[in-house]
Amino acid sequence: MVRIQAVTALALLAGFAFAQTEPFPGTTHAKPELRDESLSEIRQAVFDKTGCKETALTNTKFEGDDPITGPMQQMATLLKVKILRHWHETWTVAACGQSLGVHVEYVESTVATTIVVSGEDVTPAPRN
Repeated sequence: MVRIQAVTALALLAGFAFAQTEPFPGTTHAKPELRDESLSEIRQAVFDKTGCKETALTNTKFEGDDPITGPMQQMATLLKVKILRHWHETWTVAACGQSLGVHVEYVESTVATTIVVSGEDVTPAPRN
């Protein structure tokens, strides 16, 4: 599921709480302007999966760049957009007593960066 930036305001109006003590722990490659939107998407995905509105970011982990091939390249060609970068990360949040890993996918183009997160992307975080 892909959401647009308006979700941030809707999430705030819906009463989502986000408690965070340190700015952005871990190794995220998301630019600062994408981080708030990523958090909004993650909050919504966690709520969709668990019903929990209270989340706290505990870690971010850059997982790697993905090649720009196949359907993604075909869509970019059709839309006449150049994809600059495609990468994915795992963001870990504490939510209602659980530690959850959330898969976040980023597709950066000459037009915008799309953030892809859904309830299916929320799983119990691996134990260290």
